[in-house]
Amino acid sequence: MAHERLDTTPLSRRATWSRWRRFRAEAIAGRHGADLAEPRWWKRSQFALLTTLLVVGAPVLPVAVLATEGRTVLGVSMAALWAASMVAVVVITWWTRHDSWGPRARTRLRLTEFALANGLRYQPEAGGPRQQAHIFGSATRRSHLDRFEAPEPRGFVVANYQETYDDGASESDTFEAGYVVFTLRESYPHTLVTTRAQGRPRNLRDVDPVDGPAGTRVWSTKPGYPLLQRLLLDTGVVEHALGFGRSAEVEIVGNELFLLTGGFLRLRSPRVWQRLDATAEALAPFLALPAGGSGPSGPIVLAER
Repeated sequence: MAHERLDTTPLSRRATWSRWRRFRAEAIAGRHGADLAEPRWWKRSQFALLTTLLVVGAPVLPVAVLATEGRTVLGVSMAALWAASMVAVVVITWWTRHDSWGPRARTRLRLTEFALANGLRYQPEAGGPRQQAHIFGSATRRSHLDRFEAPEPRGFVVANYQETYDDGASESDTFEAGYVVFTLRESYPHTLVTTRAQGRPRNLRDVDPVDGPAGTRVWSTKPGYPLLQRLLLDTGVVEHALGFGRSAEVEIVGNELFLLTGGFLRLRSPRVWQRLDATAEALAPFLALPAGGSGPSGPIVLAER
């Protein structure tokens, strides 16, 4: 990744029809994640089919009622009720459209193009060892979604994380968060910077907090560690983290600095990547150059141009 800002143009640019057709064929063949592979034709087109059905079918009943009943109170009431129901269905359909195959595939295409334009390693879903930050639990089903890895200089890993807890019955509970990992030049005492008083790591529960930047509290095994104070104050990393929301936290474990968010990061948003790039720039004096090592397992999805 170069020292200039990331090129976020692919995140908002519409793909050409030929590029979309090629990507769609690759996705159906399983080259861009198992969740997009080999869907039935109606699943790929359900959003377009439902929209067409609503546009064509919505006026039918009101027109039929008014034609047969006339402009009576009952006829007008039934027509109005039907129209209101159709509006509600349209709103719900539009609100949930991102769960349909087509919108998800188009988002995947934009993320893939963005990764190609910036030399990032992109995995729609990745496995691997459990991370060290406190949000990563021991649930049997854990997923790292839309994982990007930026090389040196100012390298980092960013992804969305999901855990599913199954109680053995029909109900399950899901935990979602976003995270960014920066590798530091040296190890630091275990530290958590947050605006919340709950959910601290086990070895920090008996530690007295101190005031931190931007109205946060700092729990650390060595709060007076000189380089820790420089890292938190000189870089403005806490302020950068809070730019993702007041629930964001900064946790340092060994030589890794985690930026943690409540809920998924909107990685299709150019603004999110601009914030990430600015955070990496601020941390640059404290970051280590990658020394290799094994990364998470999973298919690398970088489409050929």
